[in-house]
Order: sequence, then C-alpha cells, then structure tokens
Amino acid sequence: MKKISLISLFLIFIACDTPKEELSKSFNGHLTNEQIGLIIQINKEYDEFLFKKFPEAENNLDKAYILLSETIAEQGAYDGFILPTEKLKSIKNELIETGFYKELYLDWEEGYSHNYDGQYLSCLKELGKRDDDLKGFYEAIIESGSRYNVAMAINSYIYLSNKNEIDSMKKLLLTFDLVLWQIEIKTNANNR
Repeated sequence: MKKISLISLFLIFIACDTPKEELSKSFNGHLTNEQIGLIIQINKEYDEFLFKKFPEAENNLDKAYILLSETIAEQGAYDGFILPTEKLKSIKNELIETGFYKELYLDWEEGYSHNYDGQYLSCLKELGKRDDDLKGFYEAIIESGSRYNVAMAINSYIYLSNKNEIDSMKKLLLTFDLVLWQIEIKTNANNR
C-alpha cells in the first residue's frame, strides 16, 4: 500500500508542468516557439531586475513580487520599477523582429492601438474559458484599453502569491504585459 501511494505521488509530481511548459502548451499553435521564448526571456529579465532592486528577496520570486507590490502601494508610484529605456528598446526590437509586435499592436496614422484580434489576446480569451483568473486578466486588458493597470498588478501579484501561484503561467503573462506597458510609455509604442 505504501508503495502504491509513493508511485501515485510520483506520477502526480511528474504530471505537473512548469510554468514555461504550461505557457508553451497553452500558446502552441497561436504563437511561434520564438515568441513564446520571448515571453519567458522578458520574465527572466524582469525577475533579475527585481532581485537587484530587492536584494532582501534573496532571489525568491514570491518575496520579490510581494515587495514590489507593497512598495508601489506605499509610494503610490511605479517609476522606480521600470526597466531602463535601452533595455525596453531592445525588447521592442525583438518583438518586431519575431513578428510578435504585429500580434500585439495595429498601426494607425495617428499612432497605434492594441490588436484585439491578434493571436496573443485570442489565445488568452480561450484560456479564460477554463480559468477564471485568466478570464479576469483578459477582461481587464479589454475593458481598460491598456495592457497594464498598476492597481490591478499590485493586487494580482499579491493574489498569486497568496495562492502559491507566483511561479506560474499567470505570473509570466502578467509580467509580460507589465513590460509591454513599460515599452508603451517609455519608447512610444507607435514609433517603430
């Protein structure tokens, strides 16, 4: 009996996907492997940025994002947590080179708008049919007309931490949209 329990526990452990695997499976057929890899790379870069901002987090994602949320709530500002402009320009260029930028934005003579029919948001909408958190995230993007809402982020990172999901696909998507918002405000999204 003990052997069966250990085998069952082992099989459950093996069946659990990492956030990167979950992201790849969920967006497979919607985004290219290169575009999915870019979401992961952007997250890694922002995580490292936060670890430098909050050395007391000791490279712990949970602690870093809780500290981020608490600090923003206390300061009432996000300015100190935006990636350097040169880094944002580099990420933007990668988005353009991979064709991902066109999935996210539409060109207009006066500027840009979000591509609500692009593969990224279409897939997020589909995922929201199976997950209430992702549905709420998708709806927040659609309703706000913006990639990112700072108040939503503060609450979302704390919420994910409380659910022990800070190391999840949801966090990968939330942080990806955080960096897209930073690109919009610091590099002028319509200036390609």
